[in-house]
Amino acid sequence: MKILVDTIADTLTAIYKITPVFEDTIKAALGLRWKDFEDAVQYTVARENNFDGIITRNIDNYEDHAVPCYSPTDFLSFFHTR
Repeated sequence: MKILVDTIADTLTAIYKITPVFEDTIKAALGLRWKDFEDAVQYTVARENNFDGIITRNIDNYEDHAVPCYSPTDFLSFFHTR
């Protein structure tokens, strides 16, 4: 199982860029005063780095949609039509 997880992690990091999170980002996320801090951090990182969108099962947690949010199902449907 560990080999499978390592293989998947290697594949994902080869495809996607990992964006660092800095103190200013954390402070900006805290300033949002969202109920879910993790969602606030993800949103702030996405906004600061001009991400095309966020894939989440918690779309309702994203109060400000300056960054588009997609459910995994919606994203896959969108992705496969391109």
